[in-house]
Order: sequence, then C-alpha cells, then structure tokens
Amino acid sequence: MSDTSYLGGAGLPDVNQGWRILLATGITTFVALILVLARFYVRIFIIRNVGWDDYTMALTMLLSLCGFAIIVPEGIYLWAIGLVKVSIGLFLLRFAPQKGYKIFIWVVIVLMTLYTAICFLTLVFECKDIRTNWDKNVVSECFSSRQLLILSYTNTALNILTDLIFALLPIFMLRHLQVNRRVKASLVCILGLGIFACAAAFVKISILPNYGRNGDFLWDYTNLTIWVVTECNTGIMAGSLPTLKPLFKRVLGTYGSRSKTTREYHGSKQYKLRSMSRSRGEQLHSHGHLTGNLSVIEHDDDIKIPRSNIPSGNTSLSREEEFANTAARSESN
Repeated sequence: MSDTSYLGGAGLPDVNQGWRILLATGITTFVALILVLARFYVRIFIIRNVGWDDYTMALTMLLSLCGFAIIVPEGIYLWAIGLVKVSIGLFLLRFAPQKGYKIFIWVVIVLMTLYTAICFLTLVFECKDIRTNWDKNVVSECFSSRQLLILSYTNTALNILTDLIFALLPIFMLRHLQVNRRVKASLVCILGLGIFACAAAFVKISILPNYGRNGDFLWDYTNLTIWVVTECNTGIMAGSLPTLKPLFKRVLGTYGSRSKTTREYHGSKQYKLRSMSRSRGEQLHSHGHLTGNLSVIEHDDDIKIPRSNIPSGNTSLSREEEFANTAARSESN
C-alpha cells in the first residue's frame, strides 16, 4: 500500500469537465429509463407476466439513476453493471430449452455476483481506515493506483467475458429449433444485443491506463466515468429491447390492419387467397384431417415459433372445395 493523501494535478488546465460528464451520462441514462419503462408497460399491460429479470432490471435502473445523481458513483455503477447482467441471464432462462443451459446460466450468474461483491468490498476497504470513504481529511494507508488499475482490468475483463457469453449463448440455444433461417436469425440478433455493452467495455478498458497518470484522479476519471455509465446503460438498453417485441408488434399490427382493411375493400385477389388459406387451416384442424400435433412455443416476449406442423394422411384440398366449404360455413353463421 502507499500513501495517497497528497494533492495532485499540478499543471493541468483549469477546465470544467462537468458538462461533458453530465451530457454523455444524461443522454444514455434517459434512453435507458425510457426503455425500462416501456419494458414494464409490456410486461404489466400487454403480456401481464412480470418476472425476476424485470425486477432485477428495475433495481439496475434505480442504481443507475442514483449513480447519475451523486458525485462518487464507483460502487453504485459497479453493482449496476453486475445486476444488468444478472437480469439478462434471468431473461435467457425463460428461453433455455434444456436443463444443461439453465445450470450453465445460473453458474455464470452466481460467479458474476460473487466477483462483483468482491470488487465492491475491495473498494470499500481500499484503505486501512474505512473512514476515508466519507472523510477525506483522514490520513490512511491505501491501495496504490497500480493495484486499483489491476482490479479495474480484472473486473472489466470479466464483464466483457460475461457479455460475450450471454450474447453468443442464444446461437446454441436456438440452433435446434425447426424454424426458417430468417426467424432464427432475428431471434439470435434480438437476444444477442448484449454485444453492444461489450463494445462499450472494450472502449473503457482502453482508457484505464490513463487513470491516475496525472495525479488528479477526478480529472483522470472524466472519460472513465463517461464510459462506465455508458457500459451500464447500454447493458440496460440491450437487456430491455428484446422484451419490447409485443409493443412493436401491436403498433405495427395496428398499422398493418388498417392497410389490410383498405385492400379488402378493393376486393384484392390476395385477400381471397389469404381467406382460403385460413379456411383450409380451419378445415384441416376441425375435420380431423390434421392428426399431427400443432403446438406453439409462446415465449414471454410474445415470440411464437412453430415447433411441429406435421400433417398425416392426405390433407390436400382443391380450391373449389375450399371455397365451397368457406361459403357453407358463412351461410351457417
């Protein structure tokens, strides 16, 4: 340990860096807050299913807001970055198709929580006299800037590793689903948005060597503060965007239904074919032509993926039969 009770920063320009920090952190915090509020709107009012991943994300957002509001946010953002990964892990548990994936995700969550707690306790007991955390007039032996830098490198590296694991894991989780490539690719992209938080962590790790170089830790902490907050809020955004699919679907569905109504009034041939296709599906299901099980995996975020759609026997119907059955059903109604 070394004595860090000296004043540094001699020769640095007398420039206020506060506006840079407030602007950069304020924008990302505001966007993250909007997405979290939208997430809870979806979970409460649309699908009516709030889970532990949502509660964890709410706690993460609360910590981010507290960190934005106070002066020394190291410990708060340390927990916020850790908890956002816990929330993403809990969200992935909803999609885990096998027990092995669930065990793996839980192991990552537990390890991530443990090393976050260790890093937090290291910051709290950075000096022999714990009073230095709230009274800067207390002189005590503390960790050197080099030791704190090593801790920061370790923490950031583990955060990057966790981001990569949770971003790439959906590729393996969804590879066995019997869906077309477009649907599978969209699911992987939605669930792998955590890669953006990983990019912010890479930028942060490139800034770490400048921490403590000039002796004025507040000056050196400017860019680091911006990217710590960016990493946290980007993780919140990436963890919340996949849950907003039902909201996008409702908005786009409203617009699509209006367009569909316009086409129906013009008597388009496309609408007739669509009606016959729906009638055929109803006939096959109600008349027993489709004896295979038509099951749908309905995930919490309203992603519906057909798991099996295998008909048995002869299920082909002519267009004339379809049209006749459709007309008969309409008359009976």
